[in-house]
Amino acid sequence: MPGTATIKFINSLKQKKYRRQHNLFVVEGEKMVDELLASCFETEAVYATKQWLDEKGIPPSGPGKSASPGSGQQGSGRGCPVRTERGAGNTGVKNSEYGNTWQKDQAGNDTRSESPVSEGSGKHDDGRLPFPVYQIGEKELSRASSLTTPNKVLAIARIPQFEPDLAAMKNTLTLVLDRVQDPGNLGTLIRSADWFGVDTLLLSEDSAEVTNPKVVRSTMGSVFRVRYHYAHLPSLLASPELQGIPVYGAFAGAGPVWSHPLSPAGMIVLGNESQGITPEVRKLINHRIGIPAARPRGGPESLNIAVAGSIILAEFRRRNC
Repeated sequence: MPGTATIKFINSLKQKKYRRQHNLFVVEGEKMVDELLASCFETEAVYATKQWLDEKGIPPSGPGKSASPGSGQQGSGRGCPVRTERGAGNTGVKNSEYGNTWQKDQAGNDTRSESPVSEGSGKHDDGRLPFPVYQIGEKELSRASSLTTPNKVLAIARIPQFEPDLAAMKNTLTLVLDRVQDPGNLGTLIRSADWFGVDTLLLSEDSAEVTNPKVVRSTMGSVFRVRYHYAHLPSLLASPELQGIPVYGAFAGAGPVWSHPLSPAGMIVLGNESQGITPEVRKLINHRIGIPAARPRGGPESLNIAVAGSIILAEFRRRNC
């Protein structure tokens, strides 16, 4: 059973600096852990109550032992994006949420910092990281959980590194978030992007953190199906590979999105909750779209950015399905 040091480590991952240091984040709840284990994300460890283990038919495994067969090992990878440890050129795109938090040195050795959950885990012959499954009591789970009512299971996952495919972005819709800083809004937008078939997300470097626990929870599993890249947006949007594609920006007072010609491919830019799209990004937008209020006087001052983004995504989907 996990001890005090492990509980302390799991709790430390609630803070950005420790997620950044260890390149790990926490996934909580039965649905979310199921989504994780079915995805291409790498699982470092699972901590579950006896009830959950019995329901799944999974015996607990100790350090140095991989999870038992059929216990929710890393997904098949169907449809998963390619990962990379190389630089992404001069487009301003970082390799991971925090850039190259860990790399392999010239000898091919993994230089990431070690953590209690990965000690002694070893590797399979094919190079995948196995993960231990620990039985944990409800009391210990409540100490490790950030939920008001802890669920039956939580997992530790590695923050992914996705390779941005700028050429592919010219042929599909990409959601671009410019300083969207509220975790709840970011989580909702990831979920909406997944729902409406947008599988690539670009975020400014000062946007909220995708692996923030509140963001992860509010995506309801969509975080495992949408590729995301943090970038210096003005540099990326101006890159030669993306020249000629439409860049749509959401603005208060702009013409209604349902009256505007919409392409099946392009960039949809949403700005900060209170200040909108930054001037540097605004210069690169060639289509302004909006959502007019039914009550232009005496109604709300603005529409929540997650709600607005979802309406815009729905209109693109309706027009181009």
